[in-house]
Amino acid sequence: MPARASFAPYPKTAYDWRMTEDSAADQEAQVLLTDIRMDGVSFSSACLKPPFCAAGLSGPVSLCYVVRGGPLWLETDTGRREVMALAPGTVVGLSGFVDHWFKSGPETPVMGAKTLTIRPLSEPRDAGAPLELLVGHAPMEALALTNTVSGVLIIPPDGGRVARRIARAIEGIEDELRDPDPMPGAAAVVRRLSETILMNIARWAASQATEAQTSALSALTDLRVMRALAAAARSPLDAWTVSRMAAVAGMSRTAFAARFNAVTGDTPLHMLARLRLRAAAEALTAGTANLEEVAALAGYGSAAAFVRAFRRAYDTTPARWRATHNHGPTVAPA
Repeated sequence: MPARASFAPYPKTAYDWRMTEDSAADQEAQVLLTDIRMDGVSFSSACLKPPFCAAGLSGPVSLCYVVRGGPLWLETDTGRREVMALAPGTVVGLSGFVDHWFKSGPETPVMGAKTLTIRPLSEPRDAGAPLELLVGHAPMEALALTNTVSGVLIIPPDGGRVARRIARAIEGIEDELRDPDPMPGAAAVVRRLSETILMNIARWAASQATEAQTSALSALTDLRVMRALAAAARSPLDAWTVSRMAAVAGMSRTAFAARFNAVTGDTPLHMLARLRLRAAAEALTAGTANLEEVAALAGYGSAAAFVRAFRRAYDTTPARWRATHNHGPTVAPA
């Protein structure tokens, strides 16, 4: 699949944040910016040497990658496969529920890719690696405002003032976390700078929104749905029902199901099935459980049904997945 090397420029009529009665995007953006919280955020880095193909981090986390060096390609699977070329300075925001891979070439296969190896920013980087990814990760609820479950946000380095302000905040975070003699209050400074990054990501999302997308943008402000999803993601093998997820969200079953679909583009039960398959995939690579045990773990009545579902989700068999994957921790210690 050919790489998509071009990026949409920052709109010439840049977002000026003046509220107008007839601008739905203005109003939605204002909502986005009123409840920014970044508790639990942490940062790490990954050094890559070509040739490589590394699976991105996964789980109930929201992710922000910053590209240092290149060339680099990102492949994502959000229901359809897409390969994108990333220039140095590009910021990528997505959910840990989105399967994604970083590759040294657009045609590099993802089969057998191991999980990205990350290290705290305080550790010295590998001087021999021509490419580095800075990785920010936070509990899903913290980034729910600008992160859909199945979407990917790309902010190019030529993204105008938004890109410039994100770059400055990231530079400040690096300065704090890579300081060999950290000053008091470093964690608080990192949290505040992270909130600045999130605010500017929200600005970018709002400035790119068309009238047809404003309802989806509004859905991103609904933390109730994201809290319920995060609760299910932390314990996907529990006896979850739509009613139970709705209770976590503090909504009626009908209202929750409709809002969940608006936020994620999926149904609660189908998303839960995906979470259980992901737990099964992790179990395949983390232990010695046999196929029947893993199938039961994922809630399937037979190994055959599990194999069919797994193949549909991951385009491979459980046995081949186990043989080719070796996942490490999904996130670095906070």
